[in-house]
Amino acid sequence: MEAANRGAKDVGGRSVACNIQLPVEQKPNQYLDKWVYMKHFFVRKVLLVKYSFAFVVMPGGYGTMDEIF
Repeated sequence: MEAANRGAKDVGGRSVACNIQLPVEQKPNQYLDKWVYMKHFFVRKVLLVKYSFAFVVMPGGYGTMDEIF
């Protein structure tokens, strides 16, 4: 995701992240404009769908399949 956030920043766009609170969590990358932390995966999915204009799905693993369905 850092590459996508960096690309948006380079062309003057904005990036917002929706992170899950986990015991071992990475920090937000330096290219984000705003980020929020949520307790539940379902809330994150609802927010991602509600405020999105389009979706691009690339081949991935179980997490990708879970998010698209």
